[in-house]
Amino acid sequence: MSHHWQTNYDFNRDFWTHYADRHPNDGVRRGFRGYNPQYRVPGTDFTVKLYVAGRGRVKNPQVGLGVVTPGNRSMFYGGQGRAKPYIPALAKALGHSPSGMSGSALITYYIDVDNPDNWTAAVDWLHDKFEIYRRILSQPPPNR
Repeated sequence: MSHHWQTNYDFNRDFWTHYADRHPNDGVRRGFRGYNPQYRVPGTDFTVKLYVAGRGRVKNPQVGLGVVTPGNRSMFYGGQGRAKPYIPALAKALGHSPSGMSGSALITYYIDVDNPDNWTAAVDWLHDKFEIYRRILSQPPPNR
């Protein structure tokens, strides 16, 4: 069942509140109205960004996450290669091929987030992948 929000910000608020209620230890703030909450991985200069995009923003509704380094630079392009040693471990844990990972290690789950009945599946997918990113990126860099 589709629901219509007055603004994208209202949609974001309701979606991220659902996330925060379901996974309160992930740091997503209830009532967050932005598109992509972001979290610095402790002890590193990596930031994991989560995102939600409904039909008001994209043709195919989706959620996803990726990694940036200071200055909002992707972990491959302009990030001085600091994250490159992590790509094989990230790709393996996420079930992707290293060559298939985008410039910001972005992964996407296409799901109709315009329908609140799908939100639990969407936020659980985000949470599971977020845990993988945090676990791998918080370890010492693997040898190149």
